[in-house]
Amino acid sequence: MGTTLSYPGVYIEELSSGQHTITGVATSIAAFIGWANQGPVGEAVMVESWSQYQATFGGMIPGVYLGYSVYQFFLNGGSQAYIVRLAWSDAVAASNSIGGLHCMPTVLGSGQTALACSSQM
Repeated sequence: MGTTLSYPGVYIEELSSGQHTITGVATSIAAFIGWANQGPVGEAVMVESWSQYQATFGGMIPGVYLGYSVYQFFLNGGSQAYIVRLAWSDAVAASNSIGGLHCMPTVLGSGQTALACSSQM
């Protein structure tokens, strides 16, 4: 302190911190972590609509809350969400051939997935 003090008490010296004021940021960005049918595993992916979520992570799974939560978020006016997909550490990628047959997953009208297989590609 560069001030000569002539009496006892509490002395306050204010120093400029050099920091700037706090700027406003968006507070409506949500993050969701859970199980999904498809998509990147273990990394945050930004989605900006329910249709983008469906294209990336595959929509709703009965009994799993992630899809339902993201759907409600966008239904209630949410605009940006980060999604982190969970998967078991021993999970392996699906193969597109079974015993010489080439298969492609197909989403049924009920939301379930089935394999459509043929001997030709």
